[in-house]
Amino acid sequence: MKIGFAVFSFLIFLTNPKISNAQEKWTCYTDDKLLLMDDYSTLGVFEYTDGSLWMITDRGINIFDGNQWEKIDNKTDAMNRSISSYLVDSKNRIWVGSNKDVYYGPAFLYSYDDGVVIFDGNNWSSKRTKDLGFKAPVVTKMFESSNGDIWLGVSTHSAYAEKSSVLAKGAILRYSNDEWSVYRYKDILCLTCDFVKGFSEDADGKLWLWGTQGLAYFEDGKFHCMTKKNGYLKRGQRINATFIDSNNKFWIGGPGKAARWDGDSWTTYTRKNGLAAIDWGVYGFSETSDGEMVVAVGNGVYRYDGIGEWSRDKKEVLSSNIYIDKQDRTWVPTFKGLEIRDGDEATLDKELTAVGRIISDKNGGIWAFSPKDGAKRLKDGEWKHYTEKNQLPSSRINMAYVTDDGTIWIGTKKGICSCEYGE
Repeated sequence: MKIGFAVFSFLIFLTNPKISNAQEKWTCYTDDKLLLMDDYSTLGVFEYTDGSLWMITDRGINIFDGNQWEKIDNKTDAMNRSISSYLVDSKNRIWVGSNKDVYYGPAFLYSYDDGVVIFDGNNWSSKRTKDLGFKAPVVTKMFESSNGDIWLGVSTHSAYAEKSSVLAKGAILRYSNDEWSVYRYKDILCLTCDFVKGFSEDADGKLWLWGTQGLAYFEDGKFHCMTKKNGYLKRGQRINATFIDSNNKFWIGGPGKAARWDGDSWTTYTRKNGLAAIDWGVYGFSETSDGEMVVAVGNGVYRYDGIGEWSRDKKEVLSSNIYIDKQDRTWVPTFKGLEIRDGDEATLDKELTAVGRIISDKNGGIWAFSPKDGAKRLKDGEWKHYTEKNQLPSSRINMAYVTDDGTIWIGTKKGICSCEYGE
């Protein structure tokens, strides 16, 4: 793969690849000279058009071409700073956004040498935000709308922080028809919406964005800020999760509330509607096969009756979003263990606590990953637990991904492993 950097000419050292049975092959890569490990955080994983696997982290990029790894970080020509966001657009360009706090010295000096680097399939190019119309070193979020417009949230404040400084400033950049447009606070009139925490698009193609404490949508060339006039509850406006249900209703969730947009106005659900989540954030929404809405909150799992009331399954503290499998079983990650609910029956697995993610593979298995207890897989009614004592170089997991061919990739603090299934 030609990406403008020297491709390493040797294979990574393999840590004792093991085959647990005739259909399952594990391979682990642990050479820290070619991999970003230890204290990195994975922002996302994807397969590129040439078949390579890309892992975008806050410290750089790991790329696997099927035989060997390449590392791109701030020691290379393409990457000067840490990474805060990325995007793979509909033209197969890879956009990578910088993350750098502004340091205020005696003269309140700024550094604006950062922005985005773009890979077009062959080469990298860079664009500084000051050349795009707004001086800011941090690209907080990136998004491509269904019409092909590219949106960037840019700021002088860290992408992982809340906007708080009176000196902090931000804007929204839009790339449409080969031209950049800049939207500042005066164009949005939404409390801290210029410090973008997320983008989404509803079923009608309406672009939504939210900041630390604000929400707005873009239509007819301008932004419309949500207020109480739209039925939007002002208190606790921070947003943690979005979802589009089977009826094309757009849901948002944050501390103290869940809200649904019907195309004209919001219906907001709070403690008065049985959603006792005042001090807890929403991990995410799910929907059962019969259309029941379920929301995972820090203090438990809540189900919607379809009329206006929520009820909590039981009082417990969750570590992440729930997972509903094809059999409508609910997988509930709690700090006491992983609970699986099948109708009125429930089983608790105490080996795996604080699960961060649950996914299905293409071989009939369901995987649960813990940041400290390794991974477990349920297949054909049997559990297998993978830790540093057997297949993994470390039980501290920070990434999990299923490729198109069904391979499971697991990132740990001491290396990256793949689990392939043969015939």
